[in-house]
Amino acid sequence: MSYYQLTDKLLAEGDCLTYRWLKPKQEKLWKQTGVLREEYLKNHPEDVCFVRNRRFPLMVVSSNFHYFSNGVLVHCFSPQNAPKRIERERKMLAYYGYEVKQIYGPEEKSEIIKYYEILLDISEQTDKIEGDINDLELIAFKNPAEFVKYCFIKDSILLTAAKDTTFIPERRQYVALFDNGLLVVSKDYKEQNSFRGFAPADHFIRCNRHLPMLEAIYVPQAYLDALYKEAEKYDWYISPEDVAENQSAERAEEKHQMEEYAENILKGRTCISVTIPRIPYMGIYLDYRMTYPEYERYVLFSDGKLVLSNLKHSSHNPADNPLVQDLKRCFPQMKFEAETVPDEYITYLLEIISERQKSAHDIYIEMLKQKARKLKRIAKIQHVEALELVALVAGWKNWKEVLGVNETKARQLIAEEQDMELRAEGMGYGNSICYNGLKYLNLFESQNIAPERGREFFKRLWQQVIEDTNK
Repeated sequence: MSYYQLTDKLLAEGDCLTYRWLKPKQEKLWKQTGVLREEYLKNHPEDVCFVRNRRFPLMVVSSNFHYFSNGVLVHCFSPQNAPKRIERERKMLAYYGYEVKQIYGPEEKSEIIKYYEILLDISEQTDKIEGDINDLELIAFKNPAEFVKYCFIKDSILLTAAKDTTFIPERRQYVALFDNGLLVVSKDYKEQNSFRGFAPADHFIRCNRHLPMLEAIYVPQAYLDALYKEAEKYDWYISPEDVAENQSAERAEEKHQMEEYAENILKGRTCISVTIPRIPYMGIYLDYRMTYPEYERYVLFSDGKLVLSNLKHSSHNPADNPLVQDLKRCFPQMKFEAETVPDEYITYLLEIISERQKSAHDIYIEMLKQKARKLKRIAKIQHVEALELVALVAGWKNWKEVLGVNETKARQLIAEEQDMELRAEGMGYGNSICYNGLKYLNLFESQNIAPERGREFFKRLWQQVIEDTNK
């Protein structure tokens, strides 16, 4: 049976229960979900609610497996890790009353990509099925006690507070993950990619996709706190204090090994993923998230040494790894030497590299300072004024707030500045000051700068455009 025939067979013989139906492609379901929630909360503003779909009841976060109503499980786990991963999925499915009767998956590493494509094809084909709004069901809770009862039914275990797991206690501040895949996140951390920086709940989800995980339920902080309070009653529970005590000696040795590794790998090398490597394509850059070091969990050096997280990249040979292929497009002349390390090594390397080289923070600050110098020259204003205006146009409250940008966010913002400069150049503006001229002019007016000064700025700005165009 060919891969294409397998996809057709799976879809013909059962419904994909793990399909992620809550997305714009299912427009009717997407809109109706919002309507149901809004109508309910209008009359019950203190309650918590979410909407489930009876046809697709197991909306999983991971794109590495799908389960069908006839008991078929299809996955793209590496053959080495498949038994452990399948057992976790089997346990989660059994909790909801489903049995795994047949399994399809790669028997060789070379088949992993093909099965991943099958999973994507299953989702894309299911996208074409028009969802029925009558399948939607609203689940609501009037208080934390009701929610606690819902989460702990059938003796489910709160993994993020369990003895036999290795989650650091800090996770409990914003997320709770159960062994049945139930994922609960504090509403305080709902933003997946907020302007203020790296969302820890988003990071938790990405780094734990190897565990069964359903689409997140967002709740007030009091609900999350109640889950951990309830967990204290069970014999599998471990307190944050005991976690710290148990791990102190072990972590000291691990930390020493990590520091030793970092010193060796950094000796005589320069990291070139301090800023995000960009893939050029027909006069533009492709989406920076394709090679974002934090998202893709890697560090790249100028001699081609590539350090990869074993959490994200263990199932790929370097030759087949999509990230390596993307980096080759960034640096076509580079010869790569890849190796995998524990995921925490990546975090540590990124931290100390920012201390030993020019950091993304410093590079971003310098980019805005250069822009401020250009604005000062064109607008005939004070340097301090120019810094404040540049900060406002970039989305910050003031220049002081810019100075607090962290490395992760700075990398992203540098990429966005690169994209803006490229657009400005491509449209004949020469630079982003000219490209955003109206924004700057509006700021002049909103800050009560004299009208003639604003008009003078605008005249100088367009003179700059003409000069840049004629160069």
